[in-house]
Amino acid sequence: RKPKSQALHNRKKRSNFRSRITNDQIKKAYRKQAQLYHPDKLAARRKRLHEATNSTNDYSSDDAKTSKESLKHDPLANMTIEEATSRFAQIAEAYQVLSDPVQRYEYDWELLEMEDEWEEERLLMEEERREKEKYQQHHSQYERRQQSFNNNEEWSLYDKIKNG
Repeated sequence: RKPKSQALHNRKKRSNFRSRITNDQIKKAYRKQAQLYHPDKLAARRKRLHEATNSTNDYSSDDAKTSKESLKHDPLANMTIEEATSRFAQIAEAYQVLSDPVQRYEYDWELLEMEDEWEEERLLMEEERREKEKYQQHHSQYERRQQSFNNNEEWSLYDKIKNG
């Protein structure tokens, strides 16, 4: 297991990384995701997909082919309005938490605690795995000794002499 001081050091390191993310970076990521999942934008995306798949234009140009293929395989094009609305609400809630310093601190603290719990659980599972391997190794050595003892010819010779 890691010493407590090393785990604390890793926790501080992760916390420092999160605190280096600026509000401008958060706002930029929010705007990008909000535009991507906005229900109105989804309707426009579907309209473009419909036009691209049903148009009778000449698809001989490479740009038109790649545009049509990219829209056809766009996962957001198959998303329902309800899914987009739900996702948009999640993004708005995340932005609200991350833009408020107090809520962000609480969120980071909870996240760090969860990561510490996961690390502790991972270390316990690793320790259990090592113990199981150790048990299996000792058990197989015991079985080999038993088999060797049972197959030993000296004992059968001893039994012959003793029993006459």
